[in-house]
Amino acid sequence: MLLPAVQAISERTGVDAATVFVALFAMTVNQVHGVDPVVVRPMMDNRFRPGLADVVCTAAQNAICVLDVADARFEEVLERARRSVLTASKHACVDPRDVAAVVERVQAERGVDLAIHCFLNGVRVTVRIDTAAVAPADAEALAWRLETNALAQAGAHA
Repeated sequence: MLLPAVQAISERTGVDAATVFVALFAMTVNQVHGVDPVVVRPMMDNRFRPGLADVVCTAAQNAICVLDVADARFEEVLERARRSVLTASKHACVDPRDVAAVVERVQAERGVDLAIHCFLNGVRVTVRIDTAAVAPADAEALAWRLETNALAQAGAHA
């Protein structure tokens, strides 16, 4: 049911679905783990750089978005996500070795371990879901799937 909800928010606010998802994800990470700010690395299909417009291949990299979400209303987080995702999409073409060097330098300067390994696929969703045609989730089926998944994971570690 997440995709129809994201699409409804996108239509109501005029913000693209990928950005809505980043905002919701950041708020969830904050609420579940208490992390603030939340660092998200969305995958961007980036063709802003000169010379990439005519390239016939995948031109995608993980950008970096930093979102302050603690005690913020959804509308505020959505606006912050909109600005951060736009900036990230324009600057996503970087040498991963340069990113690693900056992370190492900042970790050494601040004496902290930076967790920037939270990746999201930021490629835009083009499929439309007819929300009226989607049946409500069956709680019993969902519980069974979660239990089955937990058993499968336990077996894999045995």
